[in-house]
Amino acid sequence: MRQLQFERARYPLRVSASLVLALAVAALTVIATPRTAHACSCLDIPLSEYADRVDLAIAGRQVYMVDHSWIPFRSGITLVLKVDRVSKGQAGSVVEVRSRYPGHGDCGTEFGGMGTTGVAAGYDKNDVLWVGKCGSHVTIAELEEVFGAGYPPEERLTLPTARGAWIRALLVTSAAIALIVCVAVLRRPR
Repeated sequence: MRQLQFERARYPLRVSASLVLALAVAALTVIATPRTAHACSCLDIPLSEYADRVDLAIAGRQVYMVDHSWIPFRSGITLVLKVDRVSKGQAGSVVEVRSRYPGHGDCGTEFGGMGTTGVAAGYDKNDVLWVGKCGSHVTIAELEEVFGAGYPPEERLTLPTARGAWIRALLVTSAAIALIVCVAVLRRPR
């Protein structure tokens, strides 16, 4: 009889833990699910027609690429570019830009293997620089024609960081902790 009362008392705890576990798994699934990809096609538009929408224009070369496919909220890639000349905006000697995945129909790009090339980038609402397949690759001659000869990068500037990144990291960490606690409660010996 005493064992039956003990089991009845623990039943609501198990149901609550199961519900929290299901919600945590659902939240992590939504967070980690990639967004819908759309086919990408570009028109050949000269830089002079969209130069006012470019936040940073540089002559540089890709030195590193980071794939973010395993991190929630960070789909795509980050490109680290060595800056030779700045044509528009402010940049240090190294710039970090984000892009979608190249070659998968989602307008991503990379600059690896191209040597020094012209790069036109824009900031998003989180102050993260973005480049894409359409309009981000420009020739150095086109940069000079539209913006002039340019100037050397500023050595004192550091890599930009996204304002909302810590919030996303906190949400993912909280969901993971909730998942671990729920699993521990459900696996506890009876």
